[in-house]
Amino acid sequence: MTGGQPDPLPKASKARRLRAIIGFIIGIALFGGAIWSIAAGDHDFKASLDAARNAPWWIVAIVIVLPIANWLVVSESFRALNGRYAKVGRAEMAGLIGSAWLLNYLPMKPGLLGRLAYHKQINGIRYQDSARVLGFGVSMTGVSIGLLVAVAALMRTGGPGLVWCALPIVGLGAGAFITRKHGPWRGRVVYTALLRYIDSMIWIGRYAASFALVGSPLSFENAVAVAAVSQIALLIPISGNGLGVREWGVRLATSPAGLLADVVNRAAEMAVALPIGIIGTLWSVRRLRAHKAGQTVAADPEPSVA
Repeated sequence: MTGGQPDPLPKASKARRLRAIIGFIIGIALFGGAIWSIAAGDHDFKASLDAARNAPWWIVAIVIVLPIANWLVVSESFRALNGRYAKVGRAEMAGLIGSAWLLNYLPMKPGLLGRLAYHKQINGIRYQDSARVLGFGVSMTGVSIGLLVAVAALMRTGGPGLVWCALPIVGLGAGAFITRKHGPWRGRVVYTALLRYIDSMIWIGRYAASFALVGSPLSFENAVAVAAVSQIALLIPISGNGLGVREWGVRLATSPAGLLADVVNRAAEMAVALPIGIIGTLWSVRRLRAHKAGQTVAADPEPSVA
């Protein structure tokens, strides 16, 4: 708030709400089309199902566990950026991001709006500042995608893939340490770029595991390329969390097996996001209600007894 004036959350226009609803419908249609394509035989579903049944337990575990790693890394990146304006705890940020992860599948991204409202009420972060945090977060995701594409291109020239992937981590880590001495905010931004790149590395593992699960293992180089395509698809503002868009983007970049692999990837993601999102949402709502109740008590002191 500035000058004692209220800082209201901007309301979406009717056109924006309509676009969000249309995007939601398109996402559902695209994802439904992916399921239909798989069931109709665009890929040998039976062979893939047999491969999944016979897959080692650790591949299944990787497919399920790595989305949790994505959630924690992204949460830490937002905590770092929000730290410029207020102190937000790691568990607190993880709960908010978990809630948004689930609710953002719905039109108008209610998880995002709820998180901004929470930051305003509980942490005292203005909506304008939350918008800046989002902008920097998206920008650093763009940086990580650029690095991922560069790594994929370098792999085509030969050389050890793991070394190429590790170079940005070393460079960004050193950059975060150095820039922190010249300004905390610069250090936070570079640290966020590092975390978003690590997030991209986790996506590489997710795709390598999901393709292996359906009996179509990827080379390390191809897994990097698929992860880059996936991250780009997630930035396309059509449906929440890239539903449908991501699956077909991976399909176009690979083969019919890619469609099935990313549907499996999405199913594992939802299996994790559902409990995390529900718990995070309930916790956030309870915290907001307790905060509001405390404000009411403070504003209405007990009457004096004559």
